[in-house]
Amino acid sequence: MDTKEYEEAKEIVLQEIRRRESTLGELAIVDELSVILNWGVIFVWNSSKFLETKDPKDACYGNVPILVDLKTKDKIYLHFADAEDFLVGTLVRNYAAKHGYPIPVNLDSLLDKL
Repeated sequence: MDTKEYEEAKEIVLQEIRRRESTLGELAIVDELSVILNWGVIFVWNSSKFLETKDPKDACYGNVPILVDLKTKDKIYLHFADAEDFLVGTLVRNYAAKHGYPIPVNLDSLLDKL
């Protein structure tokens, strides 16, 4: 993936989270937590204030990672069912299989940083 593709995917997510800023305050993508796949990028986001202070009271709760498909430009919210059943890996695998995309052998280790 080149820088241009990453920036295009990032802009899709920025547009999405900006729509929420009126109620949640300023929001930002956490670039160092982005997971880059051959066919997409998973972005993590939070409130700008939390990223600055790291104080849990400043965090934006319910902010699930967003997967951007580089081919279709679709954005997929990677929800999980409950605290014991973290499904991001399953959701990514299912999405990749449905669209004929390769599933990275090291997907679980890529997702560990989320």
